[in-house]
Amino acid sequence: MVPRIDSEKQPYTESMVNKLSASESMIPGVPQLFEFQRCILKLYQSVTARVEGEGVRVGGEGRSSHQAMIGAIMKAYAKEVVPVEAVVKAVRQIATFNASSELPFDQEDALLFWINKVCSSVRHRLERERKAQQEQLMQSAQQTVRLRRDQLHPKQLPFIPVLDDLMKDLSDGCCLAILVSFYCPHLLPFEDIVLRENMSFADSLHNLQLLKTFFKKYLPETFHFTFEDLLYTHDSLKPSIIAFCSELFHVFEVTKPDHLSANQFKGKSD
Repeated sequence: MVPRIDSEKQPYTESMVNKLSASESMIPGVPQLFEFQRCILKLYQSVTARVEGEGVRVGGEGRSSHQAMIGAIMKAYAKEVVPVEAVVKAVRQIATFNASSELPFDQEDALLFWINKVCSSVRHRLERERKAQQEQLMQSAQQTVRLRRDQLHPKQLPFIPVLDDLMKDLSDGCCLAILVSFYCPHLLPFEDIVLRENMSFADSLHNLQLLKTFFKKYLPETFHFTFEDLLYTHDSLKPSIIAFCSELFHVFEVTKPDHLSANQFKGKSD
């Protein structure tokens, strides 16, 4: 749904924006785009047409001014889709936090706050499951049940990272994959994600491929990045990444389309 920005490529043409506008009804169960987003697409369309009509090359100062304008539109979009109050309300249903020191102060900080709290919730769930497993093993040992040595020591928990920078820390796909799995565990199983403290290039590529497959199948108008975009994030992509994460919040916490729900998926597979 959100047009991407790339300093190395030409901006979307008018026909591509028209296609984006028309694509809102392509996915069953997704409501019509609200008026603000539609206005953004129309504004982008008119500005692109003006730039092309006046023969302005999108390069040098022309490119910079064009990107600055689109960046401002993306920022306005994120502000509308992800009001800080809505993020705080959603996070209260996911995890606890210190209201005096952890409250986000803008949209980017709110997205970091949301993603980190989702990851924190997953981490606590894994810790609870491990503790329950250890207690069960201790009870079995007390009942003189013979256990292998490896059964007495549960596997090490996966490493759940913490995001400090929305641009730099998404490159390995860990937190994004955890986020998607948290809301759609039936579509992206947690066990499929590679989570290590020291991620290799192949590990990161694996997670990004999981994400690309998920978005291509279930949210095809949301993910417009290449692997290189996320592996080697350029500053020019910041508005696109913020808008992308904002769209994820809007989908997972606001619209909650039927085709992503576990009940809908189960019904189709029966």
